[in-house]
Amino acid sequence: GGDIARTELNGELVLWVEQRRGGSAWAVTDQRAVLLNDDLQEQASFRFDGLPLAQFTGSADGHLVLVLGSYDQDKQVTVCALSPQLELLAQVEVPFQVRAVQADGQRFYLCGPDSIRLYQYDGTEELELPLPQAQDIQLAGGYLYYMTNQELGQVALGNLAAYRPQESSSQPEGESASG
Repeated sequence: GGDIARTELNGELVLWVEQRRGGSAWAVTDQRAVLLNDDLQEQASFRFDGLPLAQFTGSADGHLVLVLGSYDQDKQVTVCALSPQLELLAQVEVPFQVRAVQADGQRFYLCGPDSIRLYQYDGTEELELPLPQAQDIQLAGGYLYYMTNQELGQVALGNLAAYRPQESSSQPEGESASG
């Protein structure tokens, strides 16, 4: 006993390692995301294909969301949402600077210069919250907190319908006139 488990990541800069439930661990390097078992044997990996890693976040249930590319160079970045097994669930090209990214079991959240956008894990944009000057977002206790230079605000994730633009139609969606 007492042996130190090791894994070789030759030429890679390890940016983040986190233990997961059940003994496995994630590692994020400057080139890829790696899933390791409790003996640090590589189980799966997702390569960045030479794109620079701008930001990333992990959710409590094991999703990983990566922001790849350089907005300054390309005027867009690529957001990759990965399953707990590091399978690519969605790849979304976003034409704005991502200031912050968060993720939970249901969706991922991108903070841009003039709004916060909520995406499902299949890449569908679920909601856009116009928020000029949003600098950062954090998830806690069923709320999405956002920070601007002037204020701290919160969005109740259990009541997202309240934040959707109100439809001008007189009937609720999905109901027919015949009743």
